[in-house]
Amino acid sequence: MKKIFLIVVSFLILSGCQTDDFYGTERYFLTDKETYQIGDEIELTAVIKSEKEKEVRFYDNFKNLEISFALMNGPNNEHNGSWSRSTGDVLEESDILKFEVAKGKPFVKKYKVKIESSENKIHLVIPEMNYKASFPASEFDNTTMVRIHGFCMPINPGIGDSLEDYFEVKDIKIENKNTLQQTL
Repeated sequence: MKKIFLIVVSFLILSGCQTDDFYGTERYFLTDKETYQIGDEIELTAVIKSEKEKEVRFYDNFKNLEISFALMNGPNNEHNGSWSRSTGDVLEESDILKFEVAKGKPFVKKYKVKIESSENKIHLVIPEMNYKASFPASEFDNTTMVRIHGFCMPINPGIGDSLEDYFEVKDIKIENKNTLQQTL
């Protein structure tokens, strides 16, 4: 009897804590263009929509709205093996912000992503997050796409909640001297 009481009390304590998830939301990225050059700046917009009113929580540095990049072979839609680490890997937990999303009231977060190059690398830099993803320039050809991946990690997920809160991926093209020479 004592064990049952402890289990029930433990469950009530755990279920009474504020939990969060991104279940029931639509998550996707928008960019200002589809094709970019070295030196351009990508305006990357993360959008989270919900048909029902829902509270979503983020660290104020957006550590739990993770972004990563992968190189894709365009025609085959296959990863070529180059995948960056996530923005969440370089940030610490911080204060928590709460946002209400509802029909017609999406959560929107804009990032500036700088496209830079050095020697034989192409870099995607998000200064706001102190983040830099680097890829060998030689891996970019006419068919290479950069796939933008996103993931929302609940701050305090409920017991049994799904943690598969991924964004719909977004593909962009970055042209450099390798890709431009191949088109000539």
